Amino acid sequence: MKPVVKFELEHGEIRMVWGKILRTWRSASQAKELAGYPIAKQFIEMASGYLSGRKLTPSEYIDYRLFEPNMRVPKIQNGFVGYGRVMALNLALNDLRWGALSFDKLSFYSICDAVQIPFPRVHAVYSGVGRTSMGAVLLRDESDVVSFFAQATCLPLFCKPIQGTHGNGAALIKGYDHENKLLLLEGKPPVPVSEFVEQLRRYGRTGFVFQELVRQHPDLERLAPGGVSGLRLVVLVGDGGPQVIHAIWKVKRTDQLTDHFSGGATGNLLADVDPDTGRVRRVLSGLGLKQMLVHEHPDSGACLDGIVLPGWTVLLETMSRAALAFPGVPLQSWDVAVTKEGPLILEMNYDGDMNLIQAATGRGVLSGPIGRALLNHRIWGPLARRAL
Repeated sequence: MKPVVKFELEHGEIRMVWGKILRTWRSASQAKELAGYPIAKQFIEMASGYLSGRKLTPSEYIDYRLFEPNMRVPKIQNGFVGYGRVMALNLALNDLRWGALSFDKLSFYSICDAVQIPFPRVHAVYSGVGRTSMGAVLLRDESDVVSFFAQATCLPLFCKPIQGTHGNGAALIKGYDHENKLLLLEGKPPVPVSEFVEQLRRYGRTGFVFQELVRQHPDLERLAPGGVSGLRLVVLVGDGGPQVIHAIWKVKRTDQLTDHFSGGATGNLLADVDPDTGRVRRVLSGLGLKQMLVHEHPDSGACLDGIVLPGWTVLLETMSRAALAFPGVPLQSWDVAVTKEGPLILEMNYDGDMNLIQAATGRGVLSGPIGRALLNHRIWGPLARRAL
């Protein structure tokens, strides 16, 4: 019996590997049609990117369009890092013990509150174990939730798991039907409070936050209407203090609840922004073979090329103060909303998505300030030197 099971597992693994080879071959064939680059040379560069220690997979080679004529230079290709190495890159510079403070949103907001860094106000916290902070209303059960919304004057509210990622579990509560005890959600049918609380119980130990709904700056709303198109700012804290080294504007489509790019699957856009001036340098949609440069917002029709995001000087000053509140994390990835009143900190990512930066800028993260910060590292140093 055991040999049969072993054969089935091996057979399944062979089919999976063969499927990946076929998909890579198809992608390389399409890349050849687009850029005229031989498949054999693409495969050699794919192997080099993976075996070099940067763990760049064949699909990532295609995603970053490294088959394009201007991307074939070894120095350029050596700057790109695969998703499987992003955490190792962050650990090379950051103290792992500080990761929990960025992952747990309530702890993170408590620090921001203590050092007077602006963030969306937390109105209530659902917690089965009684956890709350900053004067937020504690909701333990269904009766607490009903009572809160029956008296709420702070609607609409944006809510999300305290330890959630990538927008999972998030919802926008527009209003409350008192008579039927229904929560009115953006983009979804009304939900009975009892059903909503049943979903919240999954987060009973870690909790769920209900926050003020952020309204983006009117200038940005005219360009990208329908909710917050946030910024991903990468800050490096060196001997000279904090510096914003990358700025990405995550341009939301009107049919999306959040601005997450998700490899281009959501339809949202990415804009590379000059971190010194706030000027948009390029905007794209999709990745790899589906990637396109975009000049106008698909929904508003507004031109996005060359615009300067509002309040950039204040934003840089705020980020300098915020960065110093987390001394154990020299490499920080922040999500920030730009409002009429100024910047609001949404969260700080300890294990920032370097792939987002590489996709938006068209350059590998080892080719710039991050590479220079790693020059003396035992493992990353040699890889960085090849890219710089």
